[in-house]
Amino acid sequence: SVIIATIGGAATVPLHSQRPQCGNSPNIPLTDLTRAYRGLDFGLYPGKRTTLPDAHLATGIERSRTRIQPRDVNGHPSGSGKIILLSVGMPNTRREFTYFMTDAQKNPALNRRLVIVNGSLGGADATMWTDPKSLPWQMAMSQITRGGNSANQVQVIWIKQGHLQTSPFQSEVELLRTHLDSIVRIAKSVFPNLQIVYVSSRTRAGAESFRGPGEPQAYETAFAVRRLVQAQIEGTGALGVDVAWLSGGPYLWSNGTARSDGFVWDCNDLVRDMIHPSESGNQKVADQL
Repeated sequence: SVIIATIGGAATVPLHSQRPQCGNSPNIPLTDLTRAYRGLDFGLYPGKRTTLPDAHLATGIERSRTRIQPRDVNGHPSGSGKIILLSVGMPNTRREFTYFMTDAQKNPALNRRLVIVNGSLGGADATMWTDPKSLPWQMAMSQITRGGNSANQVQVIWIKQGHLQTSPFQSEVELLRTHLDSIVRIAKSVFPNLQIVYVSSRTRAGAESFRGPGEPQAYETAFAVRRLVQAQIEGTGALGVDVAWLSGGPYLWSNGTARSDGFVWDCNDLVRDMIHPSESGNQKVADQL
């Protein structure tokens, strides 16, 4: 018989559960897609582009040069102050960012005024982050203040999010966009000197799921990220650059066959559940970051 582990009286995954069947998705990465997907246009940015429009990119570069600077705990510019780069996300984000932090600290070119903080939290999907009083935000703040730093020094954020339970397409795209919008607004209210926010969609899952975190839901998170950034670029949304300058972070979705830029995500980059990254998967995301 199958043995069921219990924690606090709740049944968990059977100990003899089998590894989900891992297979390539029929979908094409947005960087290589040349046709509409289920009624939505292709490309990572408006105009079917895979790179930022020149004017929006110029705004981001100008902001990074003129507004991001070391600050003391009260937020005042200081040559001995700190610039905090924070991650905001779910379990996958936390694992991947940990690998990035390790690599960054080994880089001799690293700005020594930069403090990299992993604010992501296991079990905390996008919905949980839409409450400013929630545990994820409390835990992120505790990570920031450890070592004597403050929220006033957070100036750049990387967000990678998704939902544990998803809605039917395309309502899921709009719901995730709405939640990402809320997360950025909360971040600005908590971190008054926030200037730049990079948002990434998910890596590929290895198996299909019904309204869950598998495929094609992982693939479709990219359309929510694009819609969020596109609204700012086109000036059609309420999330203006006065809140934070938005850009897509590294695009991380790929099949087991390499996309045109050589990035590949195969079954060995996932652990047994076909959702969370393995060591090789974590390192691939760290390299992209």
